[in-house]
Amino acid sequence: SQRAAGASELELFDELAEVEADWGPRLSAVGRSLSVRCARDVRVHATPGRLREAIGVLLENSLRHGAGAVGIQVRPAGRSSAGMVVLEVSDEGPGVPEGLVAHVFDRGVSTASSTGIGLGLARAFVEADGGRLELRRAVPPTFAIFLTVSTPPADVDPEPSPESEGVPASSG
Repeated sequence: SQRAAGASELELFDELAEVEADWGPRLSAVGRSLSVRCARDVRVHATPGRLREAIGVLLENSLRHGAGAVGIQVRPAGRSSAGMVVLEVSDEGPGVPEGLVAHVFDRGVSTASSTGIGLGLARAFVEADGGRLELRRAVPPTFAIFLTVSTPPADVDPEPSPESEGVPASSG
């Protein structure tokens, strides 16, 4: 399918390490911090450029309109979004004005982003890879990017083999 062209299996931890290296200094230059929480071995189906662009829009918004510490947190998306992880970007700022909440993703609604890309395009990037971008909470502002988890290789059998039952798993 043409839509997912360029999408590949990404190691989210590594992608976010690059995002942190890129945006951490920009935020600390204005006396703010960026913290990234992501488990290792989270593999998602996405296009590196698109994903980084979308996260960049959220961080740019936070830099311009937000305040305080900026956090990126990755966790399982919950039962309603099985097979996905959610990447939340939040800060401690005043959040999205009530009148804008329903329109933050509309094309042409400027959040004064210098790139001019805006949240509409960020959402389009995420959706092009089969994900979703939502405003999860207006105050404090939290945006959520839902990403499809890459399926493990087919030769891995998730069922425990009969001989391993009853044997306590060693906590490495």
